Amino acid sequence: MFCLLRSAPVLEELEVWGWSDGIQEIETNSEFLNAQCADHIFAKLHVVHMKKFSYLINEMHFMEFVLLKARVLQVLYVTLDFYATCSNEEVVTEIAEYPRASSDAQVIFMGREPESANE
Repeated sequence: MFCLLRSAPVLEELEVWGWSDGIQEIETNSEFLNAQCADHIFAKLHVVHMKKFSYLINEMHFMEFVLLKARVLQVLYVTLDFYATCSNEEVVTEIAEYPRASSDAQVIFMGREPESANE
């Protein structure tokens, strides 16, 4: 994924779909994500849609990474997977604490995907 993101410096909109059975074989951290970073990554990124997220640590680290690196980000939309084991409040509270490179960045929590969207 990072090879693709590094090779698309003019990317203005990004849509990321989570897919998980609830298990993470490898856990990332901020050191790993920063090592993947190039100066121009997310240089023109304005809108991000993160859909069907399960509140796994890797997904949350990626969301934090985007907020920290996207200097012109205007809005980040987040939709949880129907089967996510966290509460909506947990997600909103955690994301609200993430630092942001763009003072204009808004995070809009879209709730959960309906159960039928998981079929």
